[in-house]
Amino acid sequence: MSPSMVPCGLGSRYDPICCHSPPTPSNPNQDQYPSCFSRFRRVDLYCLAFSESLSKVQWTNQRSMAVSRAVVPNYIPDQTSSTSFATLHCTRSQARERRGDKDPSEKRIFSRDWTPESFVTHDDSFAMNSSLLSVALASSIVLLCCLFYISRNHGRLPLPPGPKGFPLIGNLWDVPVEYPWVTYTRWTATYGDILYLDTPGSPTVVINSAQAADDLLEKRSRNYSDRPDFTMPKLSGWEFNMAFMRYSDWWRMHRRMFHQYFQPRAVPAYYPVQMKATLVMLQQLHKSPDAFVHHVRHYAGSVIMKIVYGYDVDVNGDKFVELADRALESARATGNVGTFLVDYIPSLKYLPRWLPGTNFLSLASGWRKDVNDMADRPFEYASDSLANSSSFVSEKLTKLKNIGMSENATQLEIIRNTAGVAFAAGADTTVSAILSVILAFLLYPEVQAKAQAELDAVVGPTRLPNFDDRPQLPYIDAILLESLRWNPVVPMGVAHCSVKADVYRGYYIPAGATVVANAWAILHDEKDYPNPLVFNPDRFMPEDGKGLQPNPMAAFGFGRRICPGRYLAMNTVWIAIASMASTLSFSKAVDSEGRVVEPSDTFTDGNLSFPVPFECMIKARSDQAQAMIYSGRL
Repeated sequence: MSPSMVPCGLGSRYDPICCHSPPTPSNPNQDQYPSCFSRFRRVDLYCLAFSESLSKVQWTNQRSMAVSRAVVPNYIPDQTSSTSFATLHCTRSQARERRGDKDPSEKRIFSRDWTPESFVTHDDSFAMNSSLLSVALASSIVLLCCLFYISRNHGRLPLPPGPKGFPLIGNLWDVPVEYPWVTYTRWTATYGDILYLDTPGSPTVVINSAQAADDLLEKRSRNYSDRPDFTMPKLSGWEFNMAFMRYSDWWRMHRRMFHQYFQPRAVPAYYPVQMKATLVMLQQLHKSPDAFVHHVRHYAGSVIMKIVYGYDVDVNGDKFVELADRALESARATGNVGTFLVDYIPSLKYLPRWLPGTNFLSLASGWRKDVNDMADRPFEYASDSLANSSSFVSEKLTKLKNIGMSENATQLEIIRNTAGVAFAAGADTTVSAILSVILAFLLYPEVQAKAQAELDAVVGPTRLPNFDDRPQLPYIDAILLESLRWNPVVPMGVAHCSVKADVYRGYYIPAGATVVANAWAILHDEKDYPNPLVFNPDRFMPEDGKGLQPNPMAAFGFGRRICPGRYLAMNTVWIAIASMASTLSFSKAVDSEGRVVEPSDTFTDGNLSFPVPFECMIKARSDQAQAMIYSGRL
């Protein structure tokens, strides 16, 4: 049936016409419209709004033939010529009938003369009316949005200060695309340490000071332990990551299992794994110093793979480490809420991929495969090697088997997810911290010299440092803390979400607001860390009775959502720093013409921050140190 050949009816505001055969005077009740009008698309009754109360229509043509009939649904007036006209008598009981007045039969009459041309709408006229309708509808939507935008703050406390937004889109165009932590830190001078952005979906509150972060995310953690919907990370396969999970029983089950194996009392059991992996890294750094980034990544991956899956990483290149590196590309790109518009407008994920501007769907699809493989393939290896390895996964699976729950799908999923999170988090954050220390050794050689002097005095030249030496090596600890402060691995942290509306310093924080703690701003606050861009471990060394500067634990997050793997991560970085400084010397690279290559002191953009690529020279500190590296004396 063509668009003009559709059934007609009076039950809607704009009724399609029919193209059936025309009525005849002998059959005035025929509910059809003359076929001569089949080219018209819509019936446009003036009193159609009163269709439920019409009682009678009288039609009169040029021959004074009058026909009266009741109006019923699907009624179409009987017309025999294009010159006919009609008078519609639209009767409606007055309101007083409903009030119980004495004369309920009195009617109110509404009349108007009609011609067929006024009774129907031609194609061109309908197109114009449709356009007007679209404009009116769009205008109404805009008006409603404007009224909502204007009235959303009516009758409540003021919102935190922030850049002035625009109607409808708010501060969407103000959200910084590159290095957001630097922009938000700069805005502190204008708006203060807590600022508000009117972003689509839910507003965003950015915290730029340790005091505000402690007040809200620590002391009021019950209200700020939720997470926003991380749409793009979840599209990319990271829904198993408990860092992105909502505050729920499902998250608590993951957190409980993770904490059991990575709490402070549990991590000393992993010292032998970390020591062995450190020795391999030293050997690789000495053999091929140009590939130092690869060796550091191999070191981080080998520690976490052995602990979690019982897997020994291949020194010459490992499939699982390479898989994790590919999968983590998506975490680096998507972890900050707002990097992709779909984070603000989740319904965009339902758009077809062929539409312009939906490239994010293709990106997510490609990333999702690598992310799922990263979580599944090592887990399958550990499951198949259950009897031949000792690891987090093997221990948990063995316990399930012993209590007859080896087929429990929920428990298996939690084990798989927790192992995958440990693998992903440990692989990248450790690499960033160690590379930051190496860069600091190049830019601040006095730091390296002071660390080596402390190690020589405590450990000596005949063995490698170990964890038993840690209480006597405070400067190595200070280097670790300063590396976390100087370049926090996750500069913007992981966003929180307010469960209920809150008031802080007289400012209103709406329920469901995305709350972001700017770790970079907190750890570069001049009041707490003078000369914050300078790498200075002495700020964490007690001197002349002065207290230490604040511990940079903000690098690991806040409240109940603080990183549960921080103890293992800090141990892995600490033993690497101590061992490298004890046996190796790091210096700036020299080009083919003998000129020193100055490394940059800048870091990459993205959810995870790394030093920008740089070159360096690595040599053994002495022949004795070189011999110690290859002798394997721990």
